[in-house]
Amino acid sequence: MSRSRPGNAFGLEASKQTRVQEVRKIQRAQSTKDPTTRKMQTAPRDQNAFVLLDLVFAIILLGILGMSAWRSSFVQERLCTAKLAQKLQGLQNDLSAIFTKQYFHAQTPALSAEQFAQIFLPYTKGNTKACALTLQKSTLLALNHKQSTFFHISSSALFPRPQIRCSFENQLCKKIHNRLAPL
Repeated sequence: MSRSRPGNAFGLEASKQTRVQEVRKIQRAQSTKDPTTRKMQTAPRDQNAFVLLDLVFAIILLGILGMSAWRSSFVQERLCTAKLAQKLQGLQNDLSAIFTKQYFHAQTPALSAEQFAQIFLPYTKGNTKACALTLQKSTLLALNHKQSTFFHISSSALFPRPQIRCSFENQLCKKIHNRLAPL
């Protein structure tokens, strides 16, 4: 008679156990031999950390570049405002000198359009599309990047020198007059 264990009449129990053992051996062998299976289990966590780190560095880099661009445009705008103020002050001084000479020579202070254009010509040098002082009929147009304002030249009977004025409601006019002595 053959010796058999209880419940192992046809050897099914043993074959199941051996199959389970074989599957476990295969799984162990694959997990120890194949390093990608271990990496695949931890890769999403590591990948998310690197993606987050890359994102943080990209945001910092864009912030630095944005700040430098903003500062550069801000500096350019301030330089233009200073140049416009300097040109207007020089024009004011030239006009005052001419009107004062005429006043002391007992002439009525007056200036023709051609004479004024000739006096104004040196102040148009160095104009760019973003920063310019131009003459339009009887007014001056000051451009500073995206801002502009008109200056009117007026003189009165009480003062022999002409005055260059603009509307203080305009932002560029305020900026220029903060840099100039009162006209």
